[in-house]
Amino acid sequence: MTFGSWGLNGTRGACTDYAPIGGVSPVLADMELIDPVGLYEGVMPINRMVRLDEITDGASNTILVTECAGRPRHWRVGQAGPEPTQAHHVGGGPWTGGSNGLVIQGSPFDGGSLVVTQTLGEPGPCALNCTNNFQVYSFHTGGALAVFADGSVHFLKAGMSIRVLARLATRAGGEVVSADDY
Repeated sequence: MTFGSWGLNGTRGACTDYAPIGGVSPVLADMELIDPVGLYEGVMPINRMVRLDEITDGASNTILVTECAGRPRHWRVGQAGPEPTQAHHVGGGPWTGGSNGLVIQGSPFDGGSLVVTQTLGEPGPCALNCTNNFQVYSFHTGGALAVFADGSVHFLKAGMSIRVLARLATRAGGEVVSADDY
C-alpha cells in the first residue's frame, strides 16, 4: 500500500494474506444463520490476550488465524476489483496492524457490493471465498487454510456453512463441530 498512512513521506506497507480471528458478528444470529451463543469473541480480539484456559471450546476446535488473501485489492468470487486506491480498497495491513483482524460475518454468495468502505461489508450465508472484505478468502481451489489454536493447520472446504465457520471462530460458544463439517 502506498496510500493513506503508508503514503506519508513516501513509505510503503505490505498487506499480509493471513489474519487473526477476533470473533463472530452477532448479526448472523439475528439473521438465524448461526447458533446464538453467550460469547461471540474469538481467540485474538483486539487489545486483549486470551489465555488457553479461556478457549473452552477446545484449542483443536477453534480457529486462531486464517487466510484473507489479495488485500488491499477487493476480490469477489475469484474476480479482481479495480486497482486499489485511497478511495477504493479493502482493509488490511501488516500482521500487527489493528486493521488486519477478521470478524466473521460471511457475505452474500456473489461477494456483496462492489462499493468498499473500511468497514465490514454485507453479512450473509457465504462462509469463505466470496469476498476478501474482512472475511475468509483464498486463491486455493476448493477452500482456504486455517491455523487452529492448538497449532494444527486445516483446509476449510469451500461450501461449508457459515454456521460451522462461526462455531470454529468462537472460543467459548459451547458448540460442537466434527472435522467432517469442514
